[in-house]
Amino acid sequence: MMRGRTIRQFLIDGQMDERWISELSNWIGKAYKIPRTYINQCSYGNMNNPGVFLSQKKL
Repeated sequence: MMRGRTIRQFLIDGQMDERWISELSNWIGKAYKIPRTYINQCSYGNMNNPGVFLSQKKL
């Protein structure tokens, strides 16, 4: 039987279409969504850990 899981999402800039970090309960990795225009500005210490990194081109 499948159990529910919790996803916690943090909106870094306070907007859903900007940068965000997602965490899945009982998983050490994180998912980052960062528009390409912000890549050079991001220097999170956690970005050296296992995770999923999504880059999005802003239209």
